[in-house]
Amino acid sequence: MKPSILVLGDSHVNIYRISNLNNYFDILEIIHTDCEDVQRNGKYIPYLMNTISNKGEIYLSHSIEKYKNIDYIMYIFGEPDIRIHFDKQINILKRNEDEVIETLCKNYIKKLLDITPKNTKIIIKYILPQRIYSMFGSIYTPNGSINDRVRYTNKMNSKIKDLCDINNIYFLDNYEKNKLINNDGSLKDEFCDGTTHYNNDSIDMINNELLLFNDIYIQNNSLTH
Repeated sequence: MKPSILVLGDSHVNIYRISNLNNYFDILEIIHTDCEDVQRNGKYIPYLMNTISNKGEIYLSHSIEKYKNIDYIMYIFGEPDIRIHFDKQINILKRNEDEVIETLCKNYIKKLLDITPKNTKIIIKYILPQRIYSMFGSIYTPNGSINDRVRYTNKMNSKIKDLCDINNIYFLDNYEKNKLINNDGSLKDEFCDGTTHYNNDSIDMINNELLLFNDIYIQNNSLTH
């Protein structure tokens, strides 16, 4: 019998609707739970930061409470934070880059631990590579250079992975990274849907990530790296 899984996150969850996720899990639901971009008291609140605010917590908790027994919850957040908000936090609000990353990651992990049922295992997917340009409207135009956004992404993923190790959380790593990115660390156009998401041509690599993740963690029911 396959373990059950609930997938919660921003719009990057949608690639899993056509993936091989159901080869390894009984999928309860895949829910796009965007925590909207808000501006509070002149301060920009990123998606992940909003996820750990009251409104974001209500969205996520409501989705979780629909089910009595969940073996795994996979959370997918972070790409919009880096694309839209990090440059504002660092260059407009004059916060230290490493402090922004440290604070955001710690608060994010703490909130997920708080809202996830105690007997449910947590999976956190890596933050996806940035694209140089985006076809979204101007409100979602990338802020900051691609070099900066790639650096933020790498630092965030590294910090989240470290915190996952400490807190016995499964980290779904970017095992196919070298195939998906350009030399500058940006997402290759051929694997992008024209905005910032993986497209159907990336599905083989997404499925390979799931296969490797299953072999490393789920099949052995182990958190040993």
